[in-house]
Amino acid sequence: MARPITRWLLSILVTSVSAAAADPPAPPSDLECFRPCDETSCHVDIQCTWDPKSDPKIPTNYTLHWEPAHNHDSHVKGGTSLDGRIPREDFSGGGELRVWVEAVNQNGSNKSQPVVFNVEGITKPPPPKDITAEPEPLEFLWNTSCIESSGRCHIRYRTKGETDWPKFEDEVHSTYAVEEPDFFTVYEFQVRCDCGTGLMSDWSKIHSVRSSESDPVGEVDLWRDCGISPLSSDCFLTWKSLSDSQARGFIRGYNLTVFYSNGSELQMSTAEPNRQYVHEIVEQLCSNGTTKWFLNATLKDVSSVSIIAYSSKGATKESFLNISTTGKEENVLKVNLEMNKENLSVSWDPPSDVSKLKEYVVQYKQAGSPPGREFDWIRVKKSQNGTFFKGQFQEYKAYQVSVFKVLNSKKVLHLFTEIGYSRQKALLAVPSFKVETLTETEVTLHWKAIPLSEQTARIWCYEIGYKWLDTQKVFNVNASNDHQPFTLRDLSPGDYEVWMRAITEFGREANATETFKINHQQDMYAFVQDQSKHVH
Repeated sequence: MARPITRWLLSILVTSVSAAAADPPAPPSDLECFRPCDETSCHVDIQCTWDPKSDPKIPTNYTLHWEPAHNHDSHVKGGTSLDGRIPREDFSGGGELRVWVEAVNQNGSNKSQPVVFNVEGITKPPPPKDITAEPEPLEFLWNTSCIESSGRCHIRYRTKGETDWPKFEDEVHSTYAVEEPDFFTVYEFQVRCDCGTGLMSDWSKIHSVRSSESDPVGEVDLWRDCGISPLSSDCFLTWKSLSDSQARGFIRGYNLTVFYSNGSELQMSTAEPNRQYVHEIVEQLCSNGTTKWFLNATLKDVSSVSIIAYSSKGATKESFLNISTTGKEENVLKVNLEMNKENLSVSWDPPSDVSKLKEYVVQYKQAGSPPGREFDWIRVKKSQNGTFFKGQFQEYKAYQVSVFKVLNSKKVLHLFTEIGYSRQKALLAVPSFKVETLTETEVTLHWKAIPLSEQTARIWCYEIGYKWLDTQKVFNVNASNDHQPFTLRDLSPGDYEVWMRAITEFGREANATETFKINHQQDMYAFVQDQSKHVH
């Protein structure tokens, strides 16, 4: 049986739903009446249209009503219509009509706001015809469909991809030129006109034209992917296609010059894909709406790279990248990294001295992904100390976020690297270790951290512990000290079980264990390995 409070809530819910279902129809809106015209004549009847506004799930009937706007007007008479049409016999001469729409459903009725018009002033021509456009200078042209004299026209235009129409001009006639249009940009436009009297036509269908080309501006955004080792010299070159606002035309290709440490250099162009070397190492990648290029050849012996983009109108400034990166700068203060599946944001305290600073570069790399994949970067003005990426960041995958300083001298300085996750879960992998040396009182362990690509959660530290008789000792090891030996000291004879596990936000993760035995009396030190025994 429902409790009293439950019955009361259900009563409110049923009453609310019933009240909503019993509402009369909404009043119709945007009532417009006109006499449609073609290129030779205008229809004798008046046609009216409106926005119903009512719930389409509830059957609703609409009736058009009209009456003389003035009681003494003998040119018009009242009437009703179910199809939105006012027949010619109900009006003549220059009379005025008052018109409204009534909506009726099973729950009641409602009326629109009335409109009043002179029956001779509502002729509506068809949209303009013969609409064309010229790209240089960007100009729209059209002819009206007026039978006699043409009147004024309206034009609206936008760049392709916009949903609104931010540009609108009235009082134009048969042509309109756009002042200072963006280069090599697709513009969409519509035109409507009247014929000196009466109403404006409907908007024409959308027409489009691409504006003329110009020489490209700016520089190519050139960077390198060094995997999860920001200071590595074994990197791969990557760059982003010019944006439309930079390209200002069709980019025919990118010319690269690779400078090697021994003084030699190699030139190549993406416009020559049939050259075997270029075809084998240059790839195009698309991610997050941006086209990137990727040089599938290591930069291990490369000192620097330069690149330009060119079109039929010219070329960009040369972009230069110094491949070598110096070590981490000291005294970098607070770092804040936040991630979810759609966004990655990072901010940092700026260095104290920015006099030689040109800009920052912020990059992310998904651990374990191939060169050039799951990788992106952003250039940040030196006056800012944070940025964000939008993307599709996989759950339970480690992302390495690094920030670099680029100096005015082109030198690149690594500031810091942080690990982030869009979502974490308990680890499936365990660290590995083995007993390397064994003496009377000491055992040295060599261990390997769980690979970053297998870390489904951020590892705060590793825990190494051992059990001997009823004694148990535990030590914490920095997670960044990978491949470092760890020595257990002051040991006594007996059987030992030693374990290692990661510590995450989920607590102590699964163990990796081994056993060994120390026997002083026989001057023997035996080691027995336990085959991958994992304990939760």
